[in-house]
Amino acid sequence: MSLKVSTTILLILISISSFCQPYLIRDQSVIVIENTSKLSLAWLGGLNNPQFSTMDFNEDHTDDLFIFDKSGGVIIPLVQHGNTGSQDFSFEAKYVKQFPVIKDWALLRDFNCDGYPDIFTYSKFGPGAMVYKNNGQVGDEWFSISDSLLLTYIDFGTSDVTTNLFISRIDIPIIYDYDFDGDLDIFSFNITGFQLEFYKNFSIETGLGCGFDFELKNRCWGYFGESLEEDIIVLGQDCSNVADPERSGAETTIHSGSTLLMLDIDGNGEQDVVMGDV
Repeated sequence: MSLKVSTTILLILISISSFCQPYLIRDQSVIVIENTSKLSLAWLGGLNNPQFSTMDFNEDHTDDLFIFDKSGGVIIPLVQHGNTGSQDFSFEAKYVKQFPVIKDWALLRDFNCDGYPDIFTYSKFGPGAMVYKNNGQVGDEWFSISDSLLLTYIDFGTSDVTTNLFISRIDIPIIYDYDFDGDLDIFSFNITGFQLEFYKNFSIETGLGCGFDFELKNRCWGYFGESLEEDIIVLGQDCSNVADPERSGAETTIHSGSTLLMLDIDGNGEQDVVMGDV
């Protein structure tokens, strides 16, 4: 090989290697003190659009905090070192790589009743939700795809169809055992963002155990509508409903891009809805 060719190859290799920068990991061991108090999460960074769930990362029977920041699809595992309810957290980067790539929204819920929270997130395969099953052990196979796109049955009385269970990428749905029958139900805004739809899970009733067997039971749950442009709520709304819809008390909301949370705010045994909007 001539000296000219050898020199050319060497220069090419040098130029390529110059682009191969090392992967940098922030050193969080540097102690930061404020007013004599140590800041345990000083190097964590800020939160722009966080979504919160709980999960026991280190299997110490204490709920830790899972944060998904929609801005950048960032996963932040915070391990709890005190009792549940205290605020003694540390960031554990080693758990981040155990999660799949997640975008838009993420909620941890146990769909198969095995005691391990699974991942519900926006589907890569269509407008709706996909589910990653928690296999119960930390490692390369901690999570695996259970359902790439959740489906639902819709009965219009004169016709019926099975289709994807619609959830917008800019919303956060309610995934919760609304009727306390042991399986997870879903509430999500319809494709127009005007009305809230209730998808009942019949997996327990049909003998499938904890799993997925959805049916759209109400196309305008709460019988309200929200303006797409102004902060206006219209109560007493009628709609082109499914056959035999289950009526519920009226709730409130607004769009575009809504977050949903269901809980009993006033302790009367009825589930209320808290909504936030972009």
